[in-house]
Amino acid sequence: MGDIHDVRLALEGAFETTVPHTTTEQRPNALVVSTLAVAAAAIAVAGWLTLRPEPIAPPRLATRFRIAMPPNQLLINRSGNADGSSLALSPDGSRLVYSARQGADNIWWQLYTRSSDRLDAVPVRDGQVRSSVSPFFSPSGDWIGFERDGKIMKVPAGGGAVLEVCDVPSFSGATWLPDDSIVFGTTAGLMRVSAVGGTPTPLTKPDGKTDSSHRWPAALPGGKAIVFSIQRPGTNFNGAAIGVLRLDTGQWTVLVEGGTAPHYLPSGHLAFVRNGVMLAMPFDVRTLQASGTAVPLVDGIFESVSQGSAKLAVANTGTIAYVPAQTQQLAVAMVWVDRHGAVEPVPALHQTYETPRLSPDGQRVAVAVNNAASTGDRDIWLYDISRATLSRFTTGTTAQAQAETPAWTPDGRRVTYATGPVRQFVWKAADGSGTAELLASTDRHLHSGSWSPSGDAFISAEVPSGASRTSATRSDGSVWIMHKGATWTLDPYLKTAFPIRGPVISPDGRWLAYTSSDNNRSEIYVQTFPKPGGKSLVSTDGGTEPVWARNGRELFYRSGDKMMAVSVDNSGSTPKIGKPTLLFQGSFAATGSEASYDVSVDGQRFLMLKSDDAATSESIVVIQDWMNEVKALVSRGK
Repeated sequence: MGDIHDVRLALEGAFETTVPHTTTEQRPNALVVSTLAVAAAAIAVAGWLTLRPEPIAPPRLATRFRIAMPPNQLLINRSGNADGSSLALSPDGSRLVYSARQGADNIWWQLYTRSSDRLDAVPVRDGQVRSSVSPFFSPSGDWIGFERDGKIMKVPAGGGAVLEVCDVPSFSGATWLPDDSIVFGTTAGLMRVSAVGGTPTPLTKPDGKTDSSHRWPAALPGGKAIVFSIQRPGTNFNGAAIGVLRLDTGQWTVLVEGGTAPHYLPSGHLAFVRNGVMLAMPFDVRTLQASGTAVPLVDGIFESVSQGSAKLAVANTGTIAYVPAQTQQLAVAMVWVDRHGAVEPVPALHQTYETPRLSPDGQRVAVAVNNAASTGDRDIWLYDISRATLSRFTTGTTAQAQAETPAWTPDGRRVTYATGPVRQFVWKAADGSGTAELLASTDRHLHSGSWSPSGDAFISAEVPSGASRTSATRSDGSVWIMHKGATWTLDPYLKTAFPIRGPVISPDGRWLAYTSSDNNRSEIYVQTFPKPGGKSLVSTDGGTEPVWARNGRELFYRSGDKMMAVSVDNSGSTPKIGKPTLLFQGSFAATGSEASYDVSVDGQRFLMLKSDDAATSESIVVIQDWMNEVKALVSRGK
């Protein structure tokens, strides 16, 4: 601007210099001519300076870096499942929140937060958001939502009181909208609730024929529409579809077949995961239409094909974070542990074992092998202790997919187990002869418990939300009993306001032991059976996973990494409970639900599960300034 001002002054004669007149005629003012020439040049320069284009900065290259977890802090569970989305990025990409466990055998999930200006992650309200998964941010980034024990909770991102939003019938991801409402996925469909609390209202409902659940919602820009995963009946989530829901009309349509965990990228693309690969295709947020061909962007993202979740987070800035897929699941070993803690390996192949159960004679083990994260199946296997042989018991067919929580009949002739998202209790001859026989079915997600000594009743508990379930009705303290009559019938047995887990009937059939959290923490209780009645508190400092000694005079349970024992005198009308005593302490697998161990016939040894490598280190990959690269990749892949 200074140049232009000087030019204007020159034109007005400001730069003329007075010279003496000659006696003849005035000499031409050469200086003025020179000044005008300079002024003209200055005008040209000033115009060029004003109109020239700004230099174009080269596009920023994508930055990739890896965040290594501290030693023994794990992002996946013992059997290799994804346990929800587990990661979240704040809208501006400046804060990462993730859910992790301290040790492969720890049942507690803790939320951690890491700001971009910090080197280390710190717990979110340490001790108050344990057992927390699938975090998500408010649009402002000031709040973090998550699921805990069948409830949606929220906590200030910078720390503060943890607040309850609502109960959830089941939980498969959530997204927080600009109008301060939360949309979350369930097996019963997408639901919506105010972020300040209230009763959720349904948005979608699967018809059961073409779609069986709607999960993992993600808001589109403006918060007027949602993309989500559509599970197809009888398939895992590699055969799922991506849908889009208009919130103003309530109408939804299918965008693309084959994929799960959708996200919108600010590059103008719809991203989703298929077989552990992140793909993207052009997407118009105005018309809600996808076009072109899905192009691979990132390979090796950790995905649960049974849950449809992926350990992937996307910020509004286009920054993404993901957990790389593991080359193998976290195999565990079966081991014997005596009452003093001495460990003796079982000579069996290390696998992703769950819930081992000894036969009544103590010679065989029925155990679930969980390959759900990699192949989508979970089967029951039988181990012969004397011969040291391990053989598959269920076949992994569609009818028997997801076989889990085995339980021996009292005579040892059959193994009972649970299957399917529409829950079925099935039994099959332990010698492998014949076919599996359906006993009863329900739309609730029940896990097998135990048989009564006479074999005419079978107890089970409804798993807290977060696992597959097709009923929208939630009852945290739901225990069910299967009776034998002309046919097997499944009926409610006990309902409370608090979760009940791992119910087991005493060897004499008079008592039921279980875990409940009505004391604001998990404790072990004993109650009358077969008629519900008075209950007695067994544990004194927290407890889970009760198992009866075969003689009924002791009850074992876990308290963190401690194995506890309590004497029980059941000769009277009420049990006399002794003082809990510590048997041993060690790092062994625990579920917090049904027992992840069993006890030998003589009560002197415990069949337990131990991780191969409790010091496994995992990591999170972050990619920043990525959108130009995404546009180029998708353009080349068309």
